[in-house]
Amino acid sequence: MGWTRVNTDGFITYSDRYEINQNLPNAENLIIIGNVSTGKYDLQIFNTSFNEEGLYRCSEFTNEAQPLQSFVELKIKVPPRNITINDANTGILHGTENHPLVLNCSIIGGNSNETIMWFNDSLLLGRGGPGTFELDFIPQKYDHGRIYTCIVNSSALRISLKKMSNSTLRVNKPVFESQNEHVQNGISGMEIDIRVSVYSYPMINKVNVKTSEFSSIEDDYIDVENATDIDGTYSKYFPVNAFIITLHGFIIEENDFTSYKFWISNSLGDANYTVKLVDGEKQSSRSLNIYWQIPSSFFGGLLIGIACFVIWVIYHNKKLADNNPSSPTHRYYRPVDVEIVIAQPAESENNGSENPDEANSSDEISRGSVSVPRELHDYENSYQPLELDNSEKHLYDETQVLCSTNIVSTGNTYVNTVL
Repeated sequence: MGWTRVNTDGFITYSDRYEINQNLPNAENLIIIGNVSTGKYDLQIFNTSFNEEGLYRCSEFTNEAQPLQSFVELKIKVPPRNITINDANTGILHGTENHPLVLNCSIIGGNSNETIMWFNDSLLLGRGGPGTFELDFIPQKYDHGRIYTCIVNSSALRISLKKMSNSTLRVNKPVFESQNEHVQNGISGMEIDIRVSVYSYPMINKVNVKTSEFSSIEDDYIDVENATDIDGTYSKYFPVNAFIITLHGFIIEENDFTSYKFWISNSLGDANYTVKLVDGEKQSSRSLNIYWQIPSSFFGGLLIGIACFVIWVIYHNKKLADNNPSSPTHRYYRPVDVEIVIAQPAESENNGSENPDEANSSDEISRGSVSVPRELHDYENSYQPLELDNSEKHLYDETQVLCSTNIVSTGNTYVNTVL
């Protein structure tokens, strides 16, 4: 029983039972493991190299004419090595905002088909290979300072190859960040403090602040400091390497509540941003007044509505009363210049027969009104009470006062009044 290797010249003996051919150049890397009596006879090769690749045969000689044999092909996979990112020898990619940038990752490959991938942090941007992979993209401002990683996977690798690179982008001119506030508060008698954030690469080389009256603020009152800020210009929030421009150092007076324009310049251009400084105390009182005006306006309108409703009810009731004179709660008087006739039954002290003349008089009175001259005192007021002192009245009795007048187009008119 033994192991042999097939080559162009025939077979090369590697082992005979447990003995290794010491004439082999890699004899120290070969060993037989297993137990022949149990049917296990393995050839183990240490520190395998590409030279060991080939076809191997295991043979067992028996009493039969033909030996028992089996073949195994050994293929050596050479892992990729020397991963590089082009144009990033210092570990920094240089690009320009809104201009195409090529990410190029390459390796020295072996005989395996490796896969090359580009990541932006944990985001997979694309995959390619073998040998090299180029990824084109257009960087934006938020790509500045991002880490781009090239990762290579291969079946010949136990651990993936990896190489990272930071990106540095150039923008055309300074860009003010989206979270800056155009209106900022101050308090009279307190120190001014106005801040704006700006992104600029190349670096800022000039800062100037002017008021709405075009007067420049002295440089002693302007500070510029590096900062890592959060911006949301592209509908996402991301950290950027920014500069914070601060205007401070003098006490706010009344004429300082105005607009301030920040001019920022670099080697590629300039940009400006205007901030209006308002009195914070007045803003607070104005907001408080607004909060009070809302409920007061509501209750004021409610009271006006109630008053209008009450007036309408009074007017409506009066109108109904005017249109309904038969209402028992009202009395209507019509002034008439009449001759006053008082009709009373004739009193007789006798219970016997009456005087015929008096009876006729009584019948005449009962049939109609008898006109008598009005007393000499003239009533200027048609509603002036009648003097009935000579007539007998009782609190709960009814006395009829009959009034008649001669009207051209009509006969006598009788008006009964209940006293």
